[in-house]
Amino acid sequence: ILDDAGLESAKVYRMAAEDIGCSLAEAAQDKKYYDYLAEADGVENAVHVIYINTALDTKANANAAVPTITCTSSNVVQTVLTAAAQIPGVNVFYGPDTYMGGNLAELFTMMSTWSDEDVAAVHPAHTQKTIKELLPRLRYFQDGTCMVHHMFGGDVCENVKKYYGDAYQTAHFEVPGEMFKLAMEAKRERDMGVVGSTKNILDYVCDKIDEAVERNLPAGERLSFVLGTETGMVTSIVRAAQAKLRAAKESGAGGVEAEIVFPVSADAVTSVGEADSAALGGLTIVPGPAGGEGCSAEGGCASCPYMKMNSLDALMSVCRKVGTEAGAAFLAPYEPRKYESAAEGPSVAALGCVPILHMRDFQRDGKFSDAFVEDITTRGGKK
Repeated sequence: ILDDAGLESAKVYRMAAEDIGCSLAEAAQDKKYYDYLAEADGVENAVHVIYINTALDTKANANAAVPTITCTSSNVVQTVLTAAAQIPGVNVFYGPDTYMGGNLAELFTMMSTWSDEDVAAVHPAHTQKTIKELLPRLRYFQDGTCMVHHMFGGDVCENVKKYYGDAYQTAHFEVPGEMFKLAMEAKRERDMGVVGSTKNILDYVCDKIDEAVERNLPAGERLSFVLGTETGMVTSIVRAAQAKLRAAKESGAGGVEAEIVFPVSADAVTSVGEADSAALGGLTIVPGPAGGEGCSAEGGCASCPYMKMNSLDALMSVCRKVGTEAGAAFLAPYEPRKYESAAEGPSVAALGCVPILHMRDFQRDGKFSDAFVEDITTRGGKK
């Protein structure tokens, strides 16, 4: 993209020499995904909604097959509902995240039973009837999962229901359906749940703490939040909660407490026998990540090993080498892979940015651009 903008001299480095991958992005580069998109060939009013965490060439190839717009976990619901509102009879193909697609279908199925007033609170152009009409025209890829969010399975949810059934439940759109349903049920039945992006979850926790501080009950109040998202979110949420609680205490409302609960798979728990309990001054020694336990790719904690490669230490290590005599040779493996330039016509960067620009237009204007709507409504009919 920088090269396309005439900034070839700008140096770009990754923060690790090793491949920094993503199971979701790789799923969208598989033949199965292109076979899935081929199903849209000739379908009238077809639009492909693709998760932003995919490669640029994937976006370019997808848009060549089907009119495509990118989405995030924050705007995916509004993106799909806006497509249905602007384009009568739209056929939505979502991918590659199977869990997010399934959760969208689950959400819309629940909305199809809501009152028109409740549906309009989500999107003002929709009613119970229009949501029911959309459901048969929503398709999602069946073979793309995030290896991290996959860890929020049935056993985790059963433990959450058993021990934290009265807590606030939060779930990222990428978690498996069981965790998503828990949060949706808590939202609908107890008004104590939220589903959405990591920012949606962070804002929700902060808002609930603010409300408790405002109540300032004489007996105090303890809030419990179950986080259904990647472990990297725990630190930011805890710090935000601590900051709010410190500020409340300083203002005289010190009776509020917040418990942040991060559920993990049973695979992340190691049983330790009594004979091992006095190994080091009475401290128990348990296997670490290298032993296939805890927050590792092999363990059962929802921690992304690829995201953890993008650390502050890694960033500072790269920065220290930039501009040094040995830096150029050392940083060569850190340079990102570049797409091959086409002999004629637009570059991969230009083509891959089209779905992103469609999303930018939608975010800015609250609707799809006229050009994008025309592409959706005319391309299928030309096949």
